[in-house]
Amino acid sequence: MAEDNISKAIGDPGWNDPPLFSYDSVKNHTKKSSLNRRISNSSMVSNDTQKIIANDDNGKMGPPRLAPMKSTGSSVSTAAPDICNISPQPIELSTVLENLQLTIKELYPNDDEKEVNEIKRRLGLMEKLWNEDKFPTDIKLKLGDISKGLLENDLINCDNLQRSLMVDYTALCSTWMAAIRSLINSKRKNQEKLNES
Repeated sequence: MAEDNISKAIGDPGWNDPPLFSYDSVKNHTKKSSLNRRISNSSMVSNDTQKIIANDDNGKMGPPRLAPMKSTGSSVSTAAPDICNISPQPIELSTVLENLQLTIKELYPNDDEKEVNEIKRRLGLMEKLWNEDKFPTDIKLKLGDISKGLLENDLINCDNLQRSLMVDYTALCSTWMAAIRSLINSKRKNQEKLNES
């Protein structure tokens, strides 16, 4: 009986049984399973199975098509609203510089400060690039909105616009954007002082 159990175990191994090792059974396994062998379709499929497959595919032409949408006459805007609320009208350099000069006079009543001179120098670089027509329309519009926002104390919008300009147009804005950033920060400090008192 013990021999029957051993022969059963040897003859019918389970799926996870380890391979049996024997020094006597060194054989070359010439039988390889060819997994990439091609089998022709016509020789393997019988007529009965072809009919079953054909019956299963009747009426199945893929997913149903959607009918075209009809407009109801009222126009609904599908464009996503811009977070920064950029004004669509073209803005003039003179308007931007005037708004920024008013902000500088409000923040720095004494015109002899070192920081004011640095801000004006950087704004001069911005003016030069604008006059040389190096700015795309997007920069001009955002600068207009920043200058208006500084006058209206809309510092969150100014901050978002300034960041988006620095991310999108780093090469054009890096030389003069420190002046805008300084104005935004000074305006924020002034508002905090007013809120405390």
